[in-house]
Amino acid sequence: MNNYLYQHIFRPPEIRKIVVELLSVIICLALLSSPVESRADAGVSEEYQIKAAYLYNLIKFIQWPVDQANLLVTKICVVGSNPFLTQLENLTSRTANGRPIEILYKPAMKRIEDCNILFIPKNFSDSKKLLHYITEKPILTVGEKPSFLEQGGIVSLVVASNKVQLHINQSRAKSVGFEISGNLLEVAKIVQ
Repeated sequence: MNNYLYQHIFRPPEIRKIVVELLSVIICLALLSSPVESRADAGVSEEYQIKAAYLYNLIKFIQWPVDQANLLVTKICVVGSNPFLTQLENLTSRTANGRPIEILYKPAMKRIEDCNILFIPKNFSDSKKLLHYITEKPILTVGEKPSFLEQGGIVSLVVASNKVQLHINQSRAKSVGFEISGNLLEVAKIVQ
């Protein structure tokens, strides 16, 4: 009986792929369910460690538009001040979907078109103007403000009840050509 389970249930590549995806979602959920501490330094560090993990998982669970599908490297950009401190630098030693990750810091709205993921911190004052500027470009925009999705953003990482929550504007994502995995949609709050 055990040999039958191994050969017919656990062995096929399709099942292994599903198991790996489900384990990734479970790990992501475990990270997300841990509360964000309220102490100043530890809380900010843990909050942005969780947000960095989200950025990494977004690469794995979102399919880029056709004209961006053959990227050699995934560029994550942070515009304005960097709230991550060194949390994002850990991603540069990893790959996602077979591509290395590069982190770029943009002090202003210059050369934003080079970015695949654009993180817009909550203290960036021109987020509405920036989102309008890149509205038709295949850039996955990620913000922190509760109003970020209403302004035209695609993903928002909002702290509520001491936890980082994932909100996705699925219609906005589709309009730019992104396809979001059902596994990611299961853990997100969907905004249309």
